Amino acid sequence: MLSFAVATGLLLGTVTLLQYVRTNRDTRTPAVSTQPRPAPRGASTDTVAAEHPFARSVEVAGVRITAGLNHKPQLQYIVVNHSSKELTGLGIRVAMRSASDPSSAPPIFTVFSKVPALGAYQSREIRTELDSDVRISSLPDWQSLRPDVVVSGAK
Repeated sequence: MLSFAVATGLLLGTVTLLQYVRTNRDTRTPAVSTQPRPAPRGASTDTVAAEHPFARSVEVAGVRITAGLNHKPQLQYIVVNHSSKELTGLGIRVAMRSASDPSSAPPIFTVFSKVPALGAYQSREIRTELDSDVRISSLPDWQSLRPDVVVSGAK
């Protein structure tokens, strides 16, 4: 009975320690580089057309930078349609900037994605791979990032 209690205690202690180490590794604030940023490599800015007529009804929320299954960086966000109409042909351009930078500063990176249709009051999760030269470890923490979103008609 005593050996069972000791083994259970060791197992629980090990699992707790592993979870603590994993959580600290994921939430550690990365060092912010003071090197000048290269010119942003926009993801097909030529596909952006005029602003979508219902752009004010579209919200981009839950913006996160994650690593995908292939360990490449991804921008993950949710697009929400707040209108009672189905929206078609949306082009979503997200330019990520540091929250401390002015609006006129160049973005850290820019992504573009097409949402063919979004039903009334519907939301959809979008994942867009970032350029391979964008490193997650060199980006500020997500609380220090500010997304600038443009909703347009996609060509």
